[in-house]
Amino acid sequence: MANRFKSSIIEGYLNADSVLLTGTTHSVRTMNANEVCLSSNCELICVNGFNLVKFPNGGSVGEEGVISFVKSLPPSYLEGTDIKMSIRWVSPTVFPGNVVWTMSYSWVNCGESITPLTAMANLGANPENSLEVTSTKFTDISGVGKLKRSLIFGKLERKSSLSSYDTYNNDVYLIEVCIGFQIYSLGDPEFIP
Repeated sequence: MANRFKSSIIEGYLNADSVLLTGTTHSVRTMNANEVCLSSNCELICVNGFNLVKFPNGGSVGEEGVISFVKSLPPSYLEGTDIKMSIRWVSPTVFPGNVVWTMSYSWVNCGESITPLTAMANLGANPENSLEVTSTKFTDISGVGKLKRSLIFGKLERKSSLSSYDTYNNDVYLIEVCIGFQIYSLGDPEFIP
């Protein structure tokens, strides 16, 4: 059998409908009950009838938006293969500039200790149209030695205080965190973001 990359709404994505707002009683869960915790600077907002996570344009480190999450790779994960991390987001207005994102993670098998987070940064250009969906990809994460049902502890930050790099002077809205992984399947290898 050939290997195939797979992302699925239940097994591969964290979207704004699966958010747990820290300090409130509002909690909406996906079918597998994975949650996202928001910092006090992020908030769940409704845009055109859809729930999105608002990352503010904070001027200093303490004002930046941060979310954290935990995902378990499913039984269909092809053990030992890399995963692909990306996010999808929109901006409410059309202004020139870039948005700096940092994804930090620790990937551990069950029975192992949680390791310190490893950070990956990426620069996402603001789209040309308001509410245009933008995808920002991060470096592939090595899956050497990783097993089915291993856990990914993650943290996503908008680094808006880095004004020389994050030049988009407005809030942005996160749609989802995508985790692409390889599975055994018929056909040619394929990555579905």
